[in-house]
Amino acid sequence: MEKTYPHMRWMIKLDQIEVLDIIFESFENPWLKDDLVKCFKIENNIGLVAEDEQKVKGFIIYHQDKTKLELLNLGVHPDYRRQGIGTFMINHLKKSRLIERRKVFEAYIRESNLVGQLFLNKNGFVTENNPIIRDYYEDTGESAYKLIYRLKKPKERLYYGKDNSSQKNLNMEIYY
Repeated sequence: MEKTYPHMRWMIKLDQIEVLDIIFESFENPWLKDDLVKCFKIENNIGLVAEDEQKVKGFIIYHQDKTKLELLNLGVHPDYRRQGIGTFMINHLKKSRLIERRKVFEAYIRESNLVGQLFLNKNGFVTENNPIIRDYYEDTGESAYKLIYRLKKPKERLYYGKDNSSQKNLNMEIYY
């Protein structure tokens, strides 16, 4: 049987209850409703949900600026874990048009969140110089690991010749 994945769509206010349920079932130090509302008042913070049969199975919240994406929160409902939904959501962002102008996808993750660290590592995120940020989380004073995924620029076409009818093209993959 072929594996099916949920549909990705923008998070809307009506999703708040299901997203908060996932957050409370997933994290030792969960975001509260006020944290979620405050998050979306910040410009360029965006949420997506993975939905199947009108049920939110997972969510991803990120911040985008001109040079990078920053993963703010990601969760999968406990009933749907280990089915590839988290990886599906990460890959959705990696393959989207969002990455065209960005070089880096960053995530800051609690030092105690080993499952999250292993998940991000499995999805290509790595630590670089000085990956530990001391006292990063205000609620507990816990340190965070900074994990980075270097984004690949989409293939570019280089044309030779003066008119379109005689153009030869060369596909090049450029890595940052």
